[in-house]
Amino acid sequence: MPVVIAATRELIFASKISGTGQALGVPVQVVQSTEAFEQALTSGEARLVIVDMALPRELACDCLRRAAQQNPLPQIVAYYSHVDGSARDDARSAGAQQVLPRSKFTEVLPDLLRTYGMAFL
Repeated sequence: MPVVIAATRELIFASKISGTGQALGVPVQVVQSTEAFEQALTSGEARLVIVDMALPRELACDCLRRAAQQNPLPQIVAYYSHVDGSARDDARSAGAQQVLPRSKFTEVLPDLLRTYGMAFL
């Protein structure tokens, strides 16, 4: 029953997100496919969904749309390369509530996990 679901295929960000969650005691599940994302989403009440817009765009947007249909609605955060404005726009259109460049996402990750993860443990 993950409190945080992170969709990414990048090992550095997967480690950063899961490691920060572990340090804070927040359960994080990292997924790499639509099927794994759907399974994690329906297996419990995710309070925070994080989507890496470096995933294939269709997969990233599909994850965002699926998360945006949940009840209760989790906090949905997407992060992107600052040079990829179309990723930012696509994330917003697909339902992300917060869309952050990678550098800002890395900076605020502990606060996101504390705010949306620890409050529900």
